[in-house]
Amino acid sequence: MRLALAALSCLFLSALSAQTRSYQSTADLYQRVQSFNFLGHVVYLAAHPDDENTRLISYLTHEKHAQVTYISMTRGGGGQNLIGTELTDALGVLRTRELQAARKIDRGAQKFTSARDFGFSKHSDEALAIWGESKMVDELSALLMTEPADIVINRFDHRTPGTTHGQHTASAILSLMAVKKIKATDAAKSPKRLFFNTSPWFFRDVNEISDPKRYLSLDTNIYYPELGMANGEIAALATSQHRCQGFGRIGVREEQMEYLELIEGSMPETNQLFSGIDTSWGRVAGGEKIGSIITSVIEEFDFKNPKNHVPKLVEAYKILEGLPESYWKKKKLPELTDLIFDFQGIYLGAHTQNRETTPGEKLSLTVEINQLNSLIKPHQLSIFYQDKLVHQTNLTPDTKGYKIPLELTIGEQTPYTTPYWLNKPVLEGHYDTESSRYQGLPWATQGTDLTLIWQHDDVRFQKTIPLTYRYADPSLGERIEPLQILPSAQVSFVESLGIWQPKSTRKISIAVSSTSNFIPGTLSLKLPEGWRSVPSQLEGVQQGIYEFMVTSSSVSSTTEIGVSLISGKKRYDQSVQLISYEHIPSTPWVKTAQMNAVNLPIIHSPGVVGYLPGAGDKIGEVIAALGYELKVLQPDELNEKTLQNCQAVVVGIRAFNVYSQSDQLVDALLEYTKQGGNVLVQYNTTADLKSSILGPYPLTIGRDRVTDQSAQVSFNTTDHPVLLGPNPITPDDFEGWIQERGLYFPSQWDHQWKAILRMKDPDTGWLDSSLLVASYGKGTWTYTGLSLFRQLPAGVPGALRLFTNIIEQ
Repeated sequence: MRLALAALSCLFLSALSAQTRSYQSTADLYQRVQSFNFLGHVVYLAAHPDDENTRLISYLTHEKHAQVTYISMTRGGGGQNLIGTELTDALGVLRTRELQAARKIDRGAQKFTSARDFGFSKHSDEALAIWGESKMVDELSALLMTEPADIVINRFDHRTPGTTHGQHTASAILSLMAVKKIKATDAAKSPKRLFFNTSPWFFRDVNEISDPKRYLSLDTNIYYPELGMANGEIAALATSQHRCQGFGRIGVREEQMEYLELIEGSMPETNQLFSGIDTSWGRVAGGEKIGSIITSVIEEFDFKNPKNHVPKLVEAYKILEGLPESYWKKKKLPELTDLIFDFQGIYLGAHTQNRETTPGEKLSLTVEINQLNSLIKPHQLSIFYQDKLVHQTNLTPDTKGYKIPLELTIGEQTPYTTPYWLNKPVLEGHYDTESSRYQGLPWATQGTDLTLIWQHDDVRFQKTIPLTYRYADPSLGERIEPLQILPSAQVSFVESLGIWQPKSTRKISIAVSSTSNFIPGTLSLKLPEGWRSVPSQLEGVQQGIYEFMVTSSSVSSTTEIGVSLISGKKRYDQSVQLISYEHIPSTPWVKTAQMNAVNLPIIHSPGVVGYLPGAGDKIGEVIAALGYELKVLQPDELNEKTLQNCQAVVVGIRAFNVYSQSDQLVDALLEYTKQGGNVLVQYNTTADLKSSILGPYPLTIGRDRVTDQSAQVSFNTTDHPVLLGPNPITPDDFEGWIQERGLYFPSQWDHQWKAILRMKDPDTGWLDSSLLVASYGKGTWTYTGLSLFRQLPAGVPGALRLFTNIIEQ
């Protein structure tokens, strides 16, 4: 298996997050059997992770026992990250996992379209154009026809383009268009009702939303005595999974009203959402008997010994299995199988001896079956892996448990454990998933599952269980991690950004990790034309840190450098970015290894630049790449002594939103500036702002932003030092920016601030506060809402030149 290498522990897979086993109480089983007996499907639809209304989802799943699917148009990669440095598509992976964690709590299901979050949009027209209107309508209608919804609820209003986030409005517009298409092509699968989940703050007169002709009003904060929780408490737990967006919430037991405005369909009677819709087993041909059986289980539910209900569940299973194929049979048969096993407390596990494996490798594991409390015991057990029978045995009915050792061979063509939607090149508006059989799913396990066929008398149950690595942490107890299938060799640039002066030389370090049986190979760089490295290649590479001295060409450029490790007839050029947090499963992203390379004459003086980390950016890496000596500052140690040798101090994004001692930090930085220091503060938001002072003179944070990355930029002054040098700034320096110009620009500022830049989105007014500079004492203080945290790690030349000028003031 993969050899341990202490020097690489921060680069590879040694610090994996893990989760504990989930347990089912009889109260949970009681909820689930009621849900099994309710055949109603609600789709809740919005634009991003964290847009969903967990109060309403939890109410519908727990109180109404409905099947609820949240369709998020995007995976949220265009937002910010309060807990780490993942941005764009890596952030989308994190937010996907957070949505899955939220759905485990509120008991909803999760789906996506292929739309990509390209950042804040001021109008729905932009979102529709970038996503591709017809493509999204086709995708949404296909989702709603594959899993027909009785009711669709839009989080946003389709009638308000230009008044809120364009992607929000676009999600509602597309929802209506998809429903219209379904009505025209297969009316039987069309939703019966479509609602807008409105809220009191949309109205001047709250009484308007009590009109029974237009609105349903639902008090969602039901108390569930069998769970010991109110709906508002469950919803708060679910919403709090959106940690990277700072969505932690307090659970409440007070009244929580939700309002649904009818957009299409007939108004239900007596404030009942499903009124007039058959949600019984009567909607399935031949299903009435199933409904009668399950109703008797619910009415006679034995909280002490739920296994006593298993014979009736098996009876219902036999009937359901014999019914013609239908949507509800496909959904309910696996659900009933799980109930039969869980009512008996049967534990099924497949535990490996390793966290990871590779295609073609043998894998040892143990299939564990515990049936201490079971009534229905298998006579024969068959185990399949990748559609092949790997074990079959006859079992004795009096055995309480089994541990079956297996050795599997991972197929050579088994896909890596990685986000399936990132397997192909990403477009601005969507992911290329059209040919993927997983399209719409939040995640796909590929080659990390076993299928168990459990034969009991004349009944055959099928269960799929994940391959997991289970171990005991000395301080946390049992921990479980999903098995990961990864390349047998991984190559990674130690630094993600390299900056050269033309015809200059700098060191590049490559980290290599490999399995113990990996045959040493040849390592080389994939360089742009005119570049060279010494050595040109390295032989006998297996794992470790390997160095090349790379000389750039004389031509200024922004480009990429790749890397390749050849072993035998195989080429390895992929790195693994591990997205690992306590609240989500450890998630690898296998991608082509590359370094952003900038070959540009950027003038700067040698010196120490301090960096106070904020909510999560990679600005510290950029400071080092520019050639400065980086000094990472700790908030608890920020004082005159730690700042005295810094020629400049850069404050990370949202730093004054995350540090409780922000007032003291500002005081220390002001004193440093007064004595001749140079401070750059990046954007903060008004939410949870920990300091009312953001500089030497008053300024108020606003919500203005410029979302068009190519928006027009001009200068309020042409003779300010920050524009003059050491790198003269011209309009050309605002070419090639990504996603946006900036965000959360100050709305008011004192006259002692100098507003350097003007910029505007198409069809909006000019904004002057993206870059404010002020003299204070002997020093300089800069406040900016420019999205340097996006531009600089991507190697945008003009942003690098401007950033250097700010440091050099």
